[in-house]
Amino acid sequence: HVSVSSACIASSVPATTALRHINRLSKEGFITRFADPHDRRRVFVSITERGTAMVGEFLINLNSN
Repeated sequence: HVSVSSACIASSVPATTALRHINRLSKEGFITRFADPHDRRRVFVSITERGTAMVGEFLINLNSN
């Protein structure tokens, strides 16, 4: 898992754009968001099984072209 703020920074896009994509990925079930149990101000994201499968399919298709 990675913090939402770290994911936003790593995306190299404006924070509002990154948050919009994080919200969409979460809504589609590709990632899950959860609060840090030690610091309720921080939120983490983690890839779901569905997200892992999607990335796997993408890589297989990328290699087959």
